[in-house]
Amino acid sequence: MWKVPSYEKSYSQPSIELVVLDKEGSRIYCFIQSIHYRLFESIIDEGKVFIVANFTMDSNTQNYKSTKHSMWIIFKRDTLVSSADDMDILIESFDFVATYWYAL
Repeated sequence: MWKVPSYEKSYSQPSIELVVLDKEGSRIYCFIQSIHYRLFESIIDEGKVFIVANFTMDSNTQNYKSTKHSMWIIFKRDTLVSSADDMDILIESFDFVATYWYAL
């Protein structure tokens, strides 16, 4: 989870970006717009388990992606977030990507 400052207006709230993990181990990128920052900043906490409902899903066409998932989740004003008991979510889940280095 990370906060991205608003560069449009200095007094504006940051947006929140996070990668969430479901009980099957799938990861997806989520975005909370700066206009909704105050609605979710005290609720969303790293390392906790939540149930999220009433959000928007869209194709992830960003140039730089934080997950391999083809979709992303966008929180709306009326997105519902509630705490859940630990539901056997594997916290330590990694995707290893091959990286090639070339010497010139």
